[in-house]
Amino acid sequence: MAPARRTRRPAARCCRSGGAGPARPAAGRAALGLGAACLALALTGFCGLAGRQAALIGALEAQMAAMDAPARGSAERLRSVYGLIGAAGELARLREAPGVVAVWEELARLLPATTYLTEIQVTGAGVELSGYSEAAAELIARLQGSHLLQNPTLSGPIVFDKARARERFALRATFRQTRLPEEILTP
Repeated sequence: MAPARRTRRPAARCCRSGGAGPARPAAGRAALGLGAACLALALTGFCGLAGRQAALIGALEAQMAAMDAPARGSAERLRSVYGLIGAAGELARLREAPGVVAVWEELARLLPATTYLTEIQVTGAGVELSGYSEAAAELIARLQGSHLLQNPTLSGPIVFDKARARERFALRATFRQTRLPEEILTP
């Protein structure tokens, strides 16, 4: 008798692979389809979020455009107010300094008849005088009694002029910082 041959059975091969041989390509396709569906769902969600953000940005830009003109108008009005404040400050500084007429009246009241001025310069801080007098050194004491001026000092030497028979002088004084109206009006 002839020895029997052993043949392999195809069923055994299927059993070794776990029995999932023919089902494997279908599972891969299902997983691939599920992954593609998840990706499509995620992209749809991101597109929806981007659309909402674009709509919000558009609404904010429209609100900003609507507020732009009033804001620019307010900024312009604020600049004009600051300009007015600066002008008011300048007017207050000018108001603090006495006028030329007030300085002339004060000098006419204080200086003796034997004194005459050749030059008077009124600045924002005070006054500078030059002229001739019979007693130039006494002018400092007279100007110290002024309601408008303070700290009178000689700004140059006293020189006797033989042709005029008087002393040439140059002096300066500053304006008083606090001047009350009754101070100015009281002789």
